[in-house]
Amino acid sequence: MTAEEIFTSMYLHESGLDFDTYVLGSGQKELGAEPQFSQEDLGKIEKAKSKFEQIGNRLQIIDSSTDSTINAESIIEYIEFLKITTGCTRVIVVIDYLQVWPIPPDKRFTSDLEADKWRIGEIKKIRDAVNKINQDPVIVISEARKPSNNDETWGGGLSDIMGSARAGYT
Repeated sequence: MTAEEIFTSMYLHESGLDFDTYVLGSGQKELGAEPQFSQEDLGKIEKAKSKFEQIGNRLQIIDSSTDSTINAESIIEYIEFLKITTGCTRVIVVIDYLQVWPIPPDKRFTSDLEADKWRIGEIKKIRDAVNKINQDPVIVISEARKPSNNDETWGGGLSDIMGSARAGYT
């Protein structure tokens, strides 16, 4: 989903309206007609709008339409920028999901597992940068296999990242 689709879904959830009513208004069944909302619907929309105004810029969704060159460095810069501009001291980073993290054109891997290991390295850069002071969480949704206990390359902090796949789907 794009950031716009996610925010629309959040507005729908918060307002309690279905998509047709949110877009077309009450009783409208055809596109192109001027939306007409009931007072109740307008109240629900205003309540949702007010809630999101309270949240303000503290909720950001970065997707390919926001940043076409997503990489660890650009995400870290964006997080630092948001902390400065919003006054937030803590962040929660959610990456949905690991397997679509872009691989630069100059990188080649022999397997999906090797590509996932590289991606995990990129995520660790983000985690280490945001964990400097506040221990801000980095949550990664992944379909990567859980490493075996004897796999040294996946040890330590990587097992935390890999375990998030299980939490994300349960």
